[in-house]
Amino acid sequence: MSLALTLSNALSGLAVNQSALQVTSNNVANANTVGYSRKTVELESRLIDGIGSGVQIAGIDRAVDDFLVREVRRETANLGERDVRREFYARLQSLFGTVGDNSSIGAAITRFATAIETVATSPEVAAHRLDAVNTGAAAARDLNELADRIQELRGEANREIAAGVEDINQQLRTIAELNTKITSLTQSGQTTGELEDQRGLAIDKLSEYLPIQYFERSNGQMVVLTRTGQPLVEARASVLAYTPAAVVTSAQAYVAPGEPGYPGLIPGIVVNPGTPPDPIADSTRDLTPLLDNGRLSALIEMRDTTLPDIAAQFDEMAAVLRDQVNAIHNAGVAFPGPTQITGSLALPAGAATPIAASGFVRIGTVDANGTLNAPRLDLDLGTVTSAADIVAAINGTAGLDIAASIDPGGRLTLTSVTGDRLVIADPEPPSALAPSAVDIAGTTRGFSHFFGLNDFFTSEPALNSYTGGVVGTGTVISAPGTLTFEAAGGTFTAAYTTGMRLDDVAAAINAAVGGQGITARAERVTGGLRLSISGPVGQNVLIRDGGALMQSLDLRPGIADAARDLAVRDELQQTPDLLSRGKLREEPAGSGNFYIGASDDATARALAAAFSQTVSFGPVGGLPATDSTLSGYGTTIASFNASNAANAETQFAFQESLHRDLLDKSLSFSGVNIDEEMANLVLYQNAYQASARLVQAADELFSILINLGQ
Repeated sequence: MSLALTLSNALSGLAVNQSALQVTSNNVANANTVGYSRKTVELESRLIDGIGSGVQIAGIDRAVDDFLVREVRRETANLGERDVRREFYARLQSLFGTVGDNSSIGAAITRFATAIETVATSPEVAAHRLDAVNTGAAAARDLNELADRIQELRGEANREIAAGVEDINQQLRTIAELNTKITSLTQSGQTTGELEDQRGLAIDKLSEYLPIQYFERSNGQMVVLTRTGQPLVEARASVLAYTPAAVVTSAQAYVAPGEPGYPGLIPGIVVNPGTPPDPIADSTRDLTPLLDNGRLSALIEMRDTTLPDIAAQFDEMAAVLRDQVNAIHNAGVAFPGPTQITGSLALPAGAATPIAASGFVRIGTVDANGTLNAPRLDLDLGTVTSAADIVAAINGTAGLDIAASIDPGGRLTLTSVTGDRLVIADPEPPSALAPSAVDIAGTTRGFSHFFGLNDFFTSEPALNSYTGGVVGTGTVISAPGTLTFEAAGGTFTAAYTTGMRLDDVAAAINAAVGGQGITARAERVTGGLRLSISGPVGQNVLIRDGGALMQSLDLRPGIADAARDLAVRDELQQTPDLLSRGKLREEPAGSGNFYIGASDDATARALAAAFSQTVSFGPVGGLPATDSTLSGYGTTIASFNASNAANAETQFAFQESLHRDLLDKSLSFSGVNIDEEMANLVLYQNAYQASARLVQAADELFSILINLGQ
């Protein structure tokens, strides 16, 4: 019996050490395999009826420090988030250049200002006027390109979100499938280390996209949840649904459940949506607002916050550039002027559009020498109630030789009947007549500026949208009033009352005029809220304020997409001589004799001075309120975002170092050490040889016993 036991013990040693050698060889083979964890063979004595009967394998364990692995995965989410920020900020920096770079937008505006200054020194030189128009057009194109590229980056972020959701779904399916296999093998007593490694690798990939929590059940099944508790893998894998738009525009935005305007034009990431998907019913399963870390969170931040913030900064810059230049350009005159003028403003109700104005505007023609012809019209705008009144007053002035009309697009058109050059100008001192002032959005513009008769820049449609400045989330309205909307469908009003929040104001506007295609929204933006009002697609809306709402909120027209739409007026590009350089002057004063001088530089000097004047820019897109010149504001934007880019790079470098340190510690525990495996190889090899020698000895003894019996 003892020889049989000896043989059994030796055979168990052979089998166990053979398995140990197999595990060692597998460790060595996978020394450089990503996600592989070192396996160790746990041995125990085999007992039969309390008697030692050799050795057996108690288990093949994975060498894993669960605490370190959890820390690595947590920092993996942080690393993924900061990697996205670093990547997108680096790409943004390549778009608008470094501070002081000749290719930056600030440099483009400086070149435009320099060209205007040259016109002011030599207003009679045609080449200088051409250069001024061309450099203005170049600055506009630079802003257009910046706006387009920012939207393209939003689109890329959106596509990466969609790709990330697909990858997440794949990892969830992998985890669920491996759970099933591991549970089955565990119940049959087989080893599952290799499958657990594959599952761990899937969890590693998952943790890069979003922060997760997980735990393992007694049957070996892994349960995975979001950090806020939404199940991702239980008995089966959840499905994340997201359908990206083919193209992301500035008008498209994600709106969180519970926010006014939900659902927005960009959908949320929904866990296990209904069939068919229903945004309202699925709102409780919208994961988007709950993502606060990982690659998905950073991509959503880029798409919905960072990139729109930067776009808003350039929109503000483009709008101020446009309005500042246009105000001065419209107040001046060209020599020789045009024989026909068509305004850039499309009146929402055409000739029937109500006009609220005061002061006077001087309208007439000048001869080839620049002398104002008689008669002229000093139009009293206080007598005007609509665009039709203006047309009637011009056409009704005998001998004026100017035909006025509202074209099919709603634009005011003036045509010289005799071929003499048109001139539209406000009275200037020492005239006793007050200059024109037409009400628009709680402020006023001169007659020519309002109708866009002599614009330098255009951005159509100019009055389709109104955007307020950023205010605190707790802002309330301090006094009541009424907003009057002049739209294609007529005149409409919406009242606001004391104590209303911006959400309440937007709701009141939507309730009163939403049926006319006019929509209002209190947008959640960096730094607080801002009120935005949009008219029907492609149509202008005139808004007048019976209180102080628009002024207190700095609600101005033509801010949204100003950078994308900015362009030099077509007529000016075709005929640079239409550049305003001088004024309609009276000489001697009080004589009634008016003229335009070919060498008059008054308007050119005013335009040049505008670029050196300090303008107050409100807080926008995370950029604090600042006083700066127009070109200086471009530099401020570049500096602000360069600082953010540098910060993103620093944070990534720190996070990468932290992640690497934790990963190295984890790998030092779970990774394969070739030296240790070689030592184990020698140990198991010697043990195997010893067991084999015992088998040989037992065989010899059995042979002796058999021979003795013969």
